Amino acid sequence: MALAALVEDALTSQAAELRATGAVVEVADDLPTLHGEAGQLAHVVTNLVSNALKYADGTPRIEIDAERADDILTRATRQPTSDARH
Repeated sequence: MALAALVEDALTSQAAELRATGAVVEVADDLPTLHGEAGQLAHVVTNLVSNALKYADGTPRIEIDAERADDILTRATRQPTSDARH
């Protein structure tokens, strides 16, 4: 399953909240392909975006990137903050 497609779907489903909060979203160009059950993967990605919006201090800035190492996803998304919460 292409992570880029999952991210696009998550952002589309939360478009109203993204607009309302003025969120700035950056998505990496080279997101990997994931192996797993599509519905569960979609749920995880949607929750990551939702939590980034929910717990933002001020205007949300969401960076979506992912890395794979030895067939394991090692980093999925983060919101840079001054107190280093990720």
